[in-house]
Parts: sequence; C-alpha cells; structure tokens
Amino acid sequence: MDKTFSIHAVLTDTGRANGKTHLLAQVDTIKNQTLIYQLSPDMIDEDKDINDQLTALFGRTPEYKIEILSDLIVKLTDRLGGIETASGHIDGKQALQSVYDGRFDEVIDAIGKTLARKNLLLTVPGLLNALSDTYKTDLPLTEAIKTFISEIPELNDWKIELKKIENKEQIL
Repeated sequence: MDKTFSIHAVLTDTGRANGKTHLLAQVDTIKNQTLIYQLSPDMIDEDKDINDQLTALFGRTPEYKIEILSDLIVKLTDRLGGIETASGHIDGKQALQSVYDGRFDEVIDAIGKTLARKNLLLTVPGLLNALSDTYKTDLPLTEAIKTFISEIPELNDWKIELKKIENKEQIL
C-alpha cells in the first residue's frame, strides 16, 4: 500500500432528507495525518460521474472508495461500549448525530483512541467483518490496517483534520 493515498467515502443515511454525505480523505502515513474534506451537498451532482467530479475538484482520482451506511458508526461505537469525546461519553446514536453536526473528525479520533486504549487494534479486521453489512469498499482493509498499525508508533501521534468545503476555492 502506498504511503499516501485518498479515499472517497460516502456516508449514506436513508433516514435523512439529503441522504448522502461525501468525504474525501487524504491519508499520509509518512506524516501520520489524514485530511478529510466534507463536501457540501451542492458540490456533488449524484447524476454525474462522481470520480470525474472529484478529479476536477482535487486534481486526482481517489484510489479507493468506501460506501458507509450510518449504521456502521452506530454499531461500531456501541460495540466499543461508547466513546469519549469533548462532549463526554457518547453512544452510537449520539456519535452519528455528532457526525451530522460536523464533528466527524472528533468521532473518528475517539473511535481510534478507544480501540487503542482497549488494545483492540489487532481485532479490527474481525470487527469490520462482523459489521460487513454496513459498508462496501475496494480498499484492501486487512492490508490498510496492518500498514496503519505497523507505521504508527502511537495512535495519539496521528492527526485528523476535517475541512468543510462549500466551493472549489476552499480546497486550494
């Protein structure tokens, strides 16, 4: 797996009016950081080729795609017994609401820290297998997890930043 790559993530919630949240994560395992762009719904036309639109916006086509049902965040958080965020201890439904409220990076960071604190990083492949009905991806997850675990001495050193993007000028 390359040391830097991008992932187009689509969070789908059929219970919400707009239904989809598009994210582009740029992962850099050399700098131990992930930059996540949350795209405004107005920036993506669901009737057109998404890869073409992302390439036009970011200058490159994402190497991987993951489609996530909102159930993944709820079920994973609940399987972990909840997570600790700046708002305190929250359950799966609260974690999903935090994502909708624009705190995606906080939720992902809290999930990662919970996995590390409970020494569950090595069980992630099994966890993802148990939750396989909540996502689809072409990302080689087992390889990605092995790379992630071997490349990062401490999860606390990993930086996740979320940028909400309303227009192309905000990307540059």
